[in-house]
Amino acid sequence: MNDISALLALARDATAAGAALPTTAEAGVVHSKGDRDFVTELDLEIQEMMQRLLRAQVPQIAFRGEESITQS
Repeated sequence: MNDISALLALARDATAAGAALPTTAEAGVVHSKGDRDFVTELDLEIQEMMQRLLRAQVPQIAFRGEESITQS
């Protein structure tokens, strides 16, 4: 997928799907990522779901998320 409009639409769809999760889920367990940095199970679930949606359409897409320690 090299069409910038299609990529932007895909990014908007993934963002909308991620934004919808907190309306139906609880934050769950909180983990420490550092001495003053925390992440919830819901944060991780949202990031992983968005990454799956993007990679389902564009397998080679780079993804950099804030929530997990490892990035790909």
